Amino acid sequence: MTTAMHHPVTSFDQVVRFKLSRTAYDGLVESLGDNSHVRLTYDGEILEIMSPGPLHEIVSRVVSGLLELVSLEWEIDITDLGSTRFKPPGNQEFEPDGAWYLDMETRVKDRKNIDLAIDPPPNLLLETDITTSSSDKLRFFAAIRVPEVWLYTLDGFAAKALEHGEYVPISVSRAITGLPIAEITKRVEDEAARSKSNALMLRREWQQWLREHKYLHDNP
Repeated sequence: MTTAMHHPVTSFDQVVRFKLSRTAYDGLVESLGDNSHVRLTYDGEILEIMSPGPLHEIVSRVVSGLLELVSLEWEIDITDLGSTRFKPPGNQEFEPDGAWYLDMETRVKDRKNIDLAIDPPPNLLLETDITTSSSDKLRFFAAIRVPEVWLYTLDGFAAKALEHGEYVPISVSRAITGLPIAEITKRVEDEAARSKSNALMLRREWQQWLREHKYLHDNP
């Protein structure tokens, strides 16, 4: 049996929260399978199901593309795990909008079966919160010690790093040494505001910028 708690519907994302038993949650996950379009966050009692709208997907795609080129041009081992479902110790599970490990092969025991009881969390997570507040998720990410989170909300793009158990705003990424958050912000917000994407131009301009500013990473 489930109890509906919240169901706002907007032009961006659709979100619904249920009070759900663990048995029912496991059954839902099995029925959805690995190819589900929705994102799930479960704290052991309350399940949030979010169906991403177009803007949500645009932000995820742009950030993923930007980091792909960072990895290539700055010669950093960055592994993109997309919206992988993570299972921290306890009864919780979550699916971020993006997750990236640096030097994953040396840090994670089995990349196909990440166990956060023994493996470190991703170095970087992306959350796009257009419909709901990110505050609860940030507390959750802090509890499992995710070092850095990038956030896109209706107020814009921002980055936060974990310090003494809390997230604080940062202007330069700590996960990717020397990377100014303003450069990511500009490209994400420009692409999100466009009525039509120009992915090829974005890629070329970003690749050129990374080549000209590689010294930021090499000599922080």
